[in-house]
Amino acid sequence: MPEEVKKSRKPRDLAFTQQRLPAWQPILSPPWVILTFVLITVVFIPIGAVILVTTQNVQEYVQRYDGDCILDYNSGKGPYCVSDVKLQITKRMDPPIYLYYSLENFYQNHRRYTQSRSDAQLAGDASMTPDQLTSDCGPIVFYGPDYNNMTDFEKKNANMTYSPCGLIAWSMFNDTIHLISNNNASNTFTNGYLLCNGSHPEGTNCTKKGIAWQSDIDVKFRPPKAPALNRMGPEEYYGEPGHRIPSVTDEDFIVWMRTAALPTFRKLYRIINVPLEPGDYTFKIEQRFNVSTFDGKKFVVLTTGSWIGGKNMFLAIAYLVVGGISFILACAFAVGAVIQKIRNSKQSV
Repeated sequence: MPEEVKKSRKPRDLAFTQQRLPAWQPILSPPWVILTFVLITVVFIPIGAVILVTTQNVQEYVQRYDGDCILDYNSGKGPYCVSDVKLQITKRMDPPIYLYYSLENFYQNHRRYTQSRSDAQLAGDASMTPDQLTSDCGPIVFYGPDYNNMTDFEKKNANMTYSPCGLIAWSMFNDTIHLISNNNASNTFTNGYLLCNGSHPEGTNCTKKGIAWQSDIDVKFRPPKAPALNRMGPEEYYGEPGHRIPSVTDEDFIVWMRTAALPTFRKLYRIINVPLEPGDYTFKIEQRFNVSTFDGKKFVVLTTGSWIGGKNMFLAIAYLVVGGISFILACAFAVGAVIQKIRNSKQSV
């Protein structure tokens, strides 16, 4: 019998497997280390200073409004109240001016919440069956009582699913925010000039066109490609007067569907395309979105923008801190190098 060939675990005799490839290992001498830190300082500190000045030029006003009125049940409107939030602008704001709403303690990143949606349905696929939508969108799927508690007759006649379905769509932010200028008494809207009508923005000096990502509008959120006779929308949710089912192509809805990673977040609501002069303004807000059930807070934010975005001091501070630390380290290494050189010269003598 021929002898069995023993398998060798020795790597093949190649430069790569035997680690004989040519390599370069830098020698970090004091001059090179000092030069590196100086270079970081020279680059980071000017960038940080530019970002800091740019951020300081961004105007931002934040007002909390959820405690201004009590959401009472209103026949035909559901929980509803109207609040007025005063705002004083101290410096002219040039367009584009961004109007945001901000929520606190709302966890859009909860696993069950983020999964309660049907991307196929949102993209216009009208062939989704109730079973598929139940798997994707539960528990907000059917227009009617809870599906598990239905009788056979009710199930047979309840084959109507929400479009869009799911918890994210059901919990969409639905407060309406109007911006009123108290500096001009003409064209009155509650004793002021209506600058931005949240319900019908295109008729005033603001718009909601462009608040959502263009890729979402073109690809991810499309009307059904074929008639969907067993789809409900946009009407009201079953047993919830005033709680309207959103339209899939509405940019407010598209913005809401891009879920936030943190419990405190803001989402773009309107873009104001006229300058706001210094003076007194009022946000008239029709509140429907209840935050008391989860101890949340609601804010309205009015801000300008810049080439780096909104008002955010973190990036400027980060650049300045890194540049400052690099400068300190460069000085420390330079002093250490000088001391070491003096010691070596004394020892040589």
